[in-house]
Amino acid sequence: AAFGEVVAAGATPRGVFACEQDFTPVVEIFDNQLVLCEAEELIPGGSGATPADVFERLFGRGNCFIQRYQELRKGRDVKWSAPRISAGTPWAAQAELRCVVPVPVLGQKPYHE
Repeated sequence: AAFGEVVAAGATPRGVFACEQDFTPVVEIFDNQLVLCEAEELIPGGSGATPADVFERLFGRGNCFIQRYQELRKGRDVKWSAPRISAGTPWAAQAELRCVVPVPVLGQKPYHE
């Protein structure tokens, strides 16, 4: 049987890897899984806010959320271009952030996203 068929059948394949005893068996991982973020609700009911409202609040013109966040994390030389939404893809936005941030042990390091 192929590796995928053995795993799908619920058996732990033996001898697949020489170091398999160093890892948690796949079956045990699935038996003890923890499901995160199961709820589909993005914004609590009754708030009256839409995802577009939240986006505007965090990233809209004149908003300083990113600058304030970087200030709190002790970032410096912050260069931020606010998200731009394309008419052709209204579900996506593009932004850019460059700054220097403190990294434990390593000190001040450039950061780009």
